[in-house]
Amino acid sequence: MRQYLRQARLTIAPPGIAVDESLRLAFEVRTAVQDKPPPSTITITNLAEHTARQLVAPATVRLSANYVGHPLDLLFAGEITSIDQGFEDRDRLTTLTLGPTGRQGRTTAIIATAYQGVVALPTVVADIAARMGLPVVSLDAVPDLTVSDYVHAGRPEDALTGLLRPRGVEWYEADGELRFRQRGVPDARVGFVLNERTGMIGSPERTEKGARATMRLNALVRLNQQVRIDSQRLSGTFKVITIAHVGDTWDGPWATEIEAVAL
Repeated sequence: MRQYLRQARLTIAPPGIAVDESLRLAFEVRTAVQDKPPPSTITITNLAEHTARQLVAPATVRLSANYVGHPLDLLFAGEITSIDQGFEDRDRLTTLTLGPTGRQGRTTAIIATAYQGVVALPTVVADIAARMGLPVVSLDAVPDLTVSDYVHAGRPEDALTGLLRPRGVEWYEADGELRFRQRGVPDARVGFVLNERTGMIGSPERTEKGARATMRLNALVRLNQQVRIDSQRLSGTFKVITIAHVGDTWDGPWATEIEAVAL
């Protein structure tokens, strides 16, 4: 049965289609602070056959959702990596497996780059990032150091990791952007408090490095954001390292799950 307090909008280009909550949309979209983000999925029930035939991979995907009465917020921006068509009873199911923007083309992409003499590290990082086809955010987190006679032949992701990890910098993809941050430093965006009054569902769980918690669907949560968790079972200040938005416009959960490390 359709949940009338839930709204969602999915756009796919090409072919340039939009799907809203009038069709059943079930999603599990994930982002994480790691070189290879986990895959995400969206399943559309009873998408018209002629529309389903137009879907191709890769194609750009944007998923927005919220509760009725609130503006739609972006949950995920990326691209289709594979498409699966099938049936469950009489329903046609179209399942899209998703990855970050540009991932499909980059997984086999090989670049060759070389710099003679001394060159600024931010310059090299910006050049490699440009090969990945993503807008760059927070490049100021890359230290103003230099490298000498730098040469790389291989995947651009490996080049970034090799340059930045020894210098205490992490890179990650989120919302269709390439972002950088100093290891261990929370995002500069204002943090938030998570408790029963602010939307926490159930009780948080302690993990080896921090905590895992679930809240009402909240697209405003960001990777590396600081969160203060307050509950009878667990309290403390943490940094968000994984986000999973899980929802179904007709049934089941409508929630955001986070994993965070202790600060």
